[in-house]
Amino acid sequence: MGTPAYMSPEQARGEKLDARSDIWSLGAVLFEILSGSPPRGKGNSTEILKRARTGQSLLPPLPPETPPELLAIAQKAMAFDPAHRYSSASELSEDMGAWLEGRQVEAHTYTTMELLF
Repeated sequence: MGTPAYMSPEQARGEKLDARSDIWSLGAVLFEILSGSPPRGKGNSTEILKRARTGQSLLPPLPPETPPELLAIAQKAMAFDPAHRYSSASELSEDMGAWLEGRQVEAHTYTTMELLF
């Protein structure tokens, strides 16, 4: 069935899945890379599966040097509602590529100061 820590809410509820469920899992992996901890926290599989079904996250604090664009990418990928996620892995990849190349990331809302510098 899957690993509860990386299941999209719809997967944890046993609903029909599409590519956006995999996008959620990619976002969870990115979040764990940024924070050092899975987005639903730690615990036994039953606790984590319950959090997965409801979309509850136990987000650990991120290091202050975490790039806000990468956090925005992870958050968009892990949106509770699949309609608010990236629609494909290539869309997520485009945002990651933009960040790597120093271009604007679609998922991030830039402040005026960020746009000036």
